[in-house]
Amino acid sequence: MYETNIYRLLHALKAEYGDDLSEMDVDLPVILSKDHPDLIGFRKDSFVNIILIFDFELQDPDFSQENIRLLQVVFSDVTDNGQLYLNYPMYESCYDCNGLNDPDFRESVVRVPAAGKTETWSGEYKSRVKEKKNTIRNTLFLTVDQVDKILQKANVHEASCRKELCALKKSPRGEVHLLIAEILNRYMDDLPESLPWQLASMLFQKCDIQPDESYNEFHRRGLKTLAGMHLQKACWLQKDSFFNPMQLLEVQLTAKDTEQKLYIINTGILFLADYNPNLLA
Repeated sequence: MYETNIYRLLHALKAEYGDDLSEMDVDLPVILSKDHPDLIGFRKDSFVNIILIFDFELQDPDFSQENIRLLQVVFSDVTDNGQLYLNYPMYESCYDCNGLNDPDFRESVVRVPAAGKTETWSGEYKSRVKEKKNTIRNTLFLTVDQVDKILQKANVHEASCRKELCALKKSPRGEVHLLIAEILNRYMDDLPESLPWQLASMLFQKCDIQPDESYNEFHRRGLKTLAGMHLQKACWLQKDSFFNPMQLLEVQLTAKDTEQKLYIINTGILFLADYNPNLLA
């Protein structure tokens, strides 16, 4: 929601509370309300949980070990100031793997640029991950735009038709083509025999979805697998059975200083397990 990087947030916090934030009772909604009028009147006790997800931002001029440690200390309680989840090196790390259950993901790293050469580093990393990102997203998510294109070619333009079709992702794969035909017959006078099969394939393309598994069930299974990869890596790096954001940060800072690398890991996705483990159960 803050729509900027974590060091801009740090500047705003220091402007409000001063430089010594480590023991400060920070009211994040009050800070955010200055740029987000819809938060005016809210305080942190208006919310059950406060979650912050930011990139590590190694390339930022304000990056320092002192600053990032301070922010991780200040935001260490989801029910109070909030809990900070850092993505190493950035959001795209969520997709930086060779598919789900990638056996090499645990030890995957990204090299840290030399001092003074960080300006293009972020863009280069995003470009490198782009193809992997597309693959993972196509595996996990229905591309609604592709469904739209098929319907437009068939001269079906009613938004309600697409809405009904996309709702079928809750249905078992084995019967979805029959349900598609039933829907399309209400919108078309002459239904091509191949169209229901084409749309059924689109709904479940590139998925290892099981015949009796709904798209929603597959989607949850995929997210659980992806989150599990990152959780297992975090615990392996910490040599612990529980994810600890501060402990992981120290591992990453040590790797950065001694080996000029960061372990690729997205802790943002781990808030799902912390917030509601049943979402991934």
